[in-house]
Amino acid sequence: MTTLRKRLSTEDGFSLMESVMAMVIVIILFVSVAVSLQVIMRHQRDVRLRQQAAALVIQELEATRIVPWDDLEMISTVPDDFNDGVNLLGAAVDLPADEPLVVDVTGGVTYQDVALETYDGQSFDVSRYVSEAGTDLRRIVVVVSWTSNGTDYTDLASTLLAVNGTGTQ
Repeated sequence: MTTLRKRLSTEDGFSLMESVMAMVIVIILFVSVAVSLQVIMRHQRDVRLRQQAAALVIQELEATRIVPWDDLEMISTVPDDFNDGVNLLGAAVDLPADEPLVVDVTGGVTYQDVALETYDGQSFDVSRYVSEAGTDLRRIVVVVSWTSNGTDYTDLASTLLAVNGTGTQ
């Protein structure tokens, strides 16, 4: 019993060094959790932005279905990564060949070429291209581009519309 009393009466505990090491380990754990949460939140934001870009692409493609065939033209064109001012660049939009753009510079065309959309403080550039894909067949290509965290992103899709196809005259 005396050994039990001796053991209970001693003032053993953690030394200062052990306490400091324990705090360092806890701080490292908290920092790693905080960094992981920051990475996860950035990834979630990027996913939301990609979803918004896809929604903008679909919205623009669906909007072309109500445009009359005669008005399904571009008002103007400025050469960029997707066109050279005369042709839609096939390699840039996953087509086997270039296609001539349908442009009417005289005005009166209701189809708009470029728009700027904003979602969650992020700006998206929406570009729409109309090209001749064949006799009585036009291709609509919608390109949405944005910059997030210093990285440029692009989402694009295309559809074909026939002169008497669904959604046109």
